[in-house]
Formats: sequence, C-alpha cells, structure tokens
Amino acid sequence: MTLWNSLPGKAVILFVYAIIANFALASASGLVNSITGVSANALPYSHNFALILMVPSWFFVTTMLGLVGGMLLIIFYLFFLLLLKPFGVARFWHPKHYRFATSTTLARLAWTLGVALQLGVLAGQVGLLSEFSSESANPLISIENVTENELENGEAQLTKEQAEDISELEKDLTTLLTITVQEVKKPACSNLHAGF
Repeated sequence: MTLWNSLPGKAVILFVYAIIANFALASASGLVNSITGVSANALPYSHNFALILMVPSWFFVTTMLGLVGGMLLIIFYLFFLLLLKPFGVARFWHPKHYRFATSTTLARLAWTLGVALQLGVLAGQVGLLSEFSSESANPLISIENVTENELENGEAQLTKEQAEDISELEKDLTTLLTITVQEVKKPACSNLHAGF
C-alpha cells in the first residue's frame, strides 16, 4: 500500500503488470498455436479470445506468488532473529510489548508454505508453469521437429525401394509437365478443329 500511494511506486507496479500482460500475450499465442498448429497471427480473433481468458488468471496467480514470495522472506527474518538473540539485540519491526514473535512467525511460515503449494498447483492448472517447459504441446509439431532434427543429423536414410519410388514419381511428373506444356503451346485453331 505504501508503494502504491507514491507515484514512482504506481509506475513500478504498472510496469510489472505490463510485463505480466506481455507474458500472457505470448502464452495465448502459444496456446492457439498448440491447438491449431498454425501461427496465432492467422487467427487474430482466437488469439484475442484466448488472451482475454488468460490475463485474469495470470494477474491473479502472479500477484499471489509475489505476495507469498514476500512472506517467504520471513525465513531469513527468523534466521536473523535467532542469530542476534544471544547478543541481546532487540527484535526488529516489533514493539516491545509484542509477544511470541518466534512462534507466530513459525505459524505464518507453515501457512505460507501451504498457500505456496496450493498456488503451485493452481499455476500448473492455469498453464503458468507449462510456459517454461521445453516440450511442445502439439504432437504434429513434435513429429515435424523430430523429422527435421533427423534430416539435419543425417539419421533419416532412404531405403532402396523408397529411392526407386521417388525416381518413378519424378519421371511421371516430368512427363505430365511436358504434355501440359505441349498442350498449351498448340495453336487455338488446331484445338477448335480437333473439337469438331
């Protein structure tokens, strides 16, 4: 709240949300691509609809992860409290009448870890965590990638029968193209007489 009440703080928060929106845009593009197998630029309405569906969940999950991450800093706070206790240093950020600082900190830490676990499950369901995996969601794209990699590595060797089939197909295509070119070059009058 203190950060939001200052103008630079608002700028920083809005900048962070702009970065999150950019990630949501890329995630929506990847979702459309994985479902259809084509670029999201070819389907702008689907891309925009996927973005509208994904932005709220991205904002909610990333905000909650940020808040939980801030709460996990309590671990370091508790560690410093325990290190400074033998030296008689007063507890930081607590008034003198504040009781049970260590036990309440441990309770907060346990609940924060539980919430972080639930948020991790939610982030996996939303698709936030799958964005950082290298596996492709579309099996067709995976097959194309494997085939391209095999061709680049020289692992895909043609058998003798496949080579013969390809050569026969090339001969048939060459013959078909030759006949088509000859038909196009014939004068129009000969085509008219041939029709009568």
